[in-house]
Amino acid sequence: MSGRGEAGPDRAPGRGGRQRRRRPPAEVFFDLLVADRLRTSILQHVGDEQNVREEGVLSLAEMIVHLAARPAARLGLHDRGRIVEGFVADVVVFDPATVADRATPDEPRLTAAGIPWVLVGGTPMIEDGERTGSRPGRALRHGSRSR
Repeated sequence: MSGRGEAGPDRAPGRGGRQRRRRPPAEVFFDLLVADRLRTSILQHVGDEQNVREEGVLSLAEMIVHLAARPAARLGLHDRGRIVEGFVADVVVFDPATVADRATPDEPRLTAAGIPWVLVGGTPMIEDGERTGSRPGRALRHGSRSR
């Protein structure tokens, strides 16, 4: 296999030293949807942390704009994507030194390390590193005001 367009490590050790095969992204995607009984709202891969941490392709500030302000602007969500008075408080507080994805194909719902707070519309979803059980998010349409 070329590795292009495939999810998971190629013949990487799995649990207990077993070998796992590389799985196509679509297979992983559909398995996650089935396991989550279609409650998954979005699955995406947005670059690689190596581009920021090791290669310096983007600065930390540029990465935040790339992941928040640009998509909000592109989608016409005029009151999201930046921390500005009067905007909706969708905020992820993270420690750049320790933030890391812990999810695996076998355990895709593990929360990331180094993210003590996540607020959606000002309501904490993760507080002191623990899920609150709150689900304040809602679907937004292109160009809609959030309020």
